[in-house]
Amino acid sequence: RTGHRLWVDTGGREGTRASLPGANLRGADLAEADLTEADLPNADLAAANCRGTIFRKAVLTEATFAGANVRSGNLAVARLRGADFTGACLDGSCLRGADLATARFGDCSMRGTDFSGADLRGADLRGADMRNVVGITSDQISQANHDPGTLLPGYLNPAAK
Repeated sequence: RTGHRLWVDTGGREGTRASLPGANLRGADLAEADLTEADLPNADLAAANCRGTIFRKAVLTEATFAGANVRSGNLAVARLRGADFTGACLDGSCLRGADLATARFGDCSMRGTDFSGADLRGADLRGADMRNVVGITSDQISQANHDPGTLLPGYLNPAAK
């Protein structure tokens, strides 16, 4: 064990925290990787396989996940302000407490995704399939941008912004 994995396993006492601002990870296979608290602002993860990847508390501001498979990913308390999830699959992912302000979710599938306590201020939800998300509130939706193409849970039916 070396590098970031050791850093995670030892609570930061050994190893080195992954810090890859602007990293080109387009199409990379990161399935099941543990990137807890990694510093990846502006990273390009478009079309990457991030199935089951742990990005808990990671810094991913302005990162691109367009077309990525993030199914069952853990992005709890991650900093994802301005991230692009256009066309991504977030089914079953955990976004509890994540900063998703101004993030883009157009044509994104989010079945079973947990949005409990996430910040969605200014997030673009136009065209997103959110019918089966968990933990989302009308207050969160009212702070985001959505349209008639946004598929919301049955218990939320606000007028399009």
